[in-house]
This record gives sequence, structure tokens and C-alpha cells, in this order.
Amino acid sequence: MTDKKIIIHAKDIDEQGIWHYDGKKVPLLGNFLPVPNHARLPNDPSMQEVLALIDSKEWLAHCLHCGQDPVGAIMFTNYTKLFAAHCCDESIWMTNKRDYSEIYEA
Repeated sequence: MTDKKIIIHAKDIDEQGIWHYDGKKVPLLGNFLPVPNHARLPNDPSMQEVLALIDSKEWLAHCLHCGQDPVGAIMFTNYTKLFAAHCCDESIWMTNKRDYSEIYEA
């Protein structure tokens, strides 16, 4: 096994959440994605399962990065959302802030 670092570009993920890599098609729904440190809260796992996906036009009026019409899929985990923006080839991570005091009440 090699330690080859693979970079997933937003344009490599189609609107159905299929990652196209090296001639292969990998469905991301049900698979785990590495989530960068800047895109998760301190207690969130670094690997998160894609639980659902939608077309970005159903969720966004415009791209959060370039302002154009959104093109691409949004993938949901328990903790974050990933918008694979085809309009600007950006991976846009969204994290909902959570009040941990409510979660851990005794």
C-alpha cells in the first residue's frame, strides 16, 4: 500500500455524488470522506459518512464562493455539508454550530 495523497476536486464529483477518479466511478453516498480540520468542530470525527445528497439548486440560491448559479451536489454527514461546486471548482464545507451543553446534559 502506498501513502499516495489523493486530492478530490469538486468537478470530479458529479451531481449524483459519484466521484470520477482514474477511470473509476466511486459513489460517495454511504462512504466516508476525510473532513479537513478547518471544516469541523473540535469534537467531530475526521472521517465522516455521507448520509444524504441533493442537487445544490434545491438548497442554495447562489454559490457561496463565486456567487453564480450553484451547480453540483451537496453531501450531508452528521456534522458537516460539502458542496462540490462545479461553477468555480471549489469544495465548500459548511458546519452547523452546536451547543454541546445541550447534548451532554445529564
